Amino acid sequence: MLYTFYNLKAEHKLIIPDEAFDYYNNYIKNMELDGKECDNYILESYKINIYNDYFYKLLIIVYLIKNWQSLEKASKNKDNEAKWFQKNQVDLETVQQVLYLCDYFFENIKLNIDALYAQDLNLQVKIYQYIKKQPDQKILHTILRKHFSSVPTNEFNYAI
Repeated sequence: MLYTFYNLKAEHKLIIPDEAFDYYNNYIKNMELDGKECDNYILESYKINIYNDYFYKLLIIVYLIKNWQSLEKASKNKDNEAKWFQKNQVDLETVQQVLYLCDYFFENIKLNIDALYAQDLNLQVKIYQYIKKQPDQKILHTILRKHFSSVPTNEFNYAI
């Protein structure tokens, strides 16, 4: 199978028919309407990367793996190979499968980003609680920094 992909003789374009492309566009629109918008910009950037960039990369991989045997037959002749790519368009089922993969990746990344985001807030809460314990709820920055010396400087400054 990999030999078939490695020996493709030219660059080719996979064609996504209107029905499949419309399904993809509607899926993205509905995802935003269903409240899958992100609260933080880091998660939003991952969502954009997954559903825009990685979607097409995964689509190529999944489609070619599903159809590698017919591609192998066509790739023995450069002209047949080009005709194969023109004739064989991406089907709706493949688009749906790839969107499912994108959902899977996004949900897993979302869990990790949420955990990291919670850690950032956790540090802010600790700093806040420490300041509240001080007389008049005031403290010098250097004393505060000394108390949280185990925290990397950039994380500490971000939390402040």
